[in-house]
Amino acid sequence: LLLMKGVAFKRKMYYLKIINTHEANRRAVESRDSSEVNLFVVDPGTQGKGYGKRLLFEFIAACKEHDVERIVLETDNESNHGFYTHLGFTVKGSFFSPVLKEYSRSSGETFIYEMKL
Repeated sequence: LLLMKGVAFKRKMYYLKIINTHEANRRAVESRDSSEVNLFVVDPGTQGKGYGKRLLFEFIAACKEHDVERIVLETDNESNHGFYTHLGFTVKGSFFSPVLKEYSRSSGETFIYEMKL
């Protein structure tokens, strides 16, 4: 990050600060020592057609096959978080993420979901 060209040093330091705040707030709910989904996105043009559900079910099956005990993911309040509860995930907690507020134009309210396998 610090070596990126074309980004002012002050902006880089700001970004590092909000990443650190995100991580501190997240660790109050869930540590980073478990298996987790880091990014799960389905193209808006294909949403609602079952592709996301199929992909996630395949991921869950692979986790079970490899004796993973639980899956953790985080999502903002504006995303289709009902999708995850429908598939069997439960809300473990929530926290404020300045990263999501700044870069995804959301409220910054972030939920940690988990599925015990």
